Amino acid sequence: MAVVAVGNVDPAQVVEWASQSFDDLAPAPPRRERTAPRPNATFRVCPREDRQAYVGMGFPGCSSVDPERFALRLTASILGMGTSSRLFQEIREKEGLVYEIFASSSSYTDCGAMSIFFNTTVDDQGKVVRLVGKEIRRLKDEGLEKGELERAKRLLKGVYVRRLESSETRMVRLGEAFMSTGKATTPEESLRNIDAVTEEDVHRMARKVMLRDRLCMTMHAPGKESERDAKDLEDLDF
Repeated sequence: MAVVAVGNVDPAQVVEWASQSFDDLAPAPPRRERTAPRPNATFRVCPREDRQAYVGMGFPGCSSVDPERFALRLTASILGMGTSSRLFQEIREKEGLVYEIFASSSSYTDCGAMSIFFNTTVDDQGKVVRLVGKEIRRLKDEGLEKGELERAKRLLKGVYVRRLESSETRMVRLGEAFMSTGKATTPEESLRNIDAVTEEDVHRMARKVMLRDRLCMTMHAPGKESERDAKDLEDLDF
């Protein structure tokens, strides 16, 4: 358990309150050693009735203590975070095939995930998956375009700083960082870690993480069409 306080507080008073409130609690029994989940590279269909398709594509990512997690976050940002990202521009703006599409990177104590999500019609889901694969391949083969990394850094840092305007968000982020890494990372340190990422780092993470044989995909869409698309996509390659 961690006690986190932010704002105009007296640290000594917080420590005294926490001591009075929790020192008499009996220690929790020791937990069993946790085993990190194993990746399950498979295609899965979760049927629904209407013609909408909600598709998630995922790869094993970086844990909360992996120093490469910042490079992976920027990889996800370039690929699918915001309206200037590759997936948004190529698949939503140029092709007009999705209502929404984005990529993200999540980190946990002993594992992580790189995820891509989109929603479209069931008739287009297979085509969109192949277009996503095409953009992954382009990033892995060609690397970054001029100015792309700096735009992604500005976006990621802007989102991070805006979230710090809320005392509750500051408190939650400090608590999560401490519980998952054993230290409370300052905002300045996090921003420096983002700035330190290079184009080579992003290119390397794209090639390291987004591997076809580690792809897990779920289609929440009409069953018959989705089973057909899943079978057709077995030759997907990037």
